[in-house]
Amino acid sequence: MYKWHPVFRTPAARTVLWRYMDFTKLLWLLENSALYFARSDSVGDPFEGSVPSGALGTYGLGAIPLWDPKAKRPSAMNQLRIMRRTVFLSCWHKSKVESAALWSLYLKSDEGCAVRTTVGKLKRCLTTYEENDIQLGAVHYIDYGKDGFRSDKNRGQNLLSPFVHKRLSFKHEQEVRAVLWDTDSWTAHHENLDHQPPESHSVPVELPSLVDAIYVSPTATKWFVDLVSASAKRYGLPGVVRQSDLNRSPFY
Repeated sequence: MYKWHPVFRTPAARTVLWRYMDFTKLLWLLENSALYFARSDSVGDPFEGSVPSGALGTYGLGAIPLWDPKAKRPSAMNQLRIMRRTVFLSCWHKSKVESAALWSLYLKSDEGCAVRTTVGKLKRCLTTYEENDIQLGAVHYIDYGKDGFRSDKNRGQNLLSPFVHKRLSFKHEQEVRAVLWDTDSWTAHHENLDHQPPESHSVPVELPSLVDAIYVSPTATKWFVDLVSASAKRYGLPGVVRQSDLNRSPFY
């Protein structure tokens, strides 16, 4: 369920969030009435879950061995590697309006969609999930060559801090993310370094409570807009689909 955590800076409840996806992922959301949480080591950023130069000392990362013989547990370095395999992410874009850049960045065809919600609605939908705690917060963008974690300055070292920070080159994403830590897999991994955690987690949500609107790509054809509308209606979301007007004809 959603749980407050000191390293997460959760935006105001009215903050608007967007999730850009292709049609197959939208259908998965509708069919399963659940949010997909990807394992953090599978999202395509090699720095995901890593520690910047300014925080290496804080996290005791001078030790490279995978096992700490004195403590009889994985070393600090390997604990972070285990975290990357046991932390799961649902990533959203924070903006009052849709983003022309993100339409182009995340969708490889005209058949894409964007789900719009708010921080408050997302938080409420996560409160009914009971298997693991889920945190929600905005990402900090820092220089990994020299900075430390902002969330550690007044709160000390925390294993979740790497998952609320990204490199400055990703600042355009303005990301807010829900973070699920699979503590059962974390424990199993400590007992057996060969343990294989799940590839993903799905978190059930009430779609009418989550979805404000579903926007269809500005370059999509009418038949595709109609298909998305019919699909949403079939899953209990009538009247929420609209086509983006970013490509509407301008006046000269």
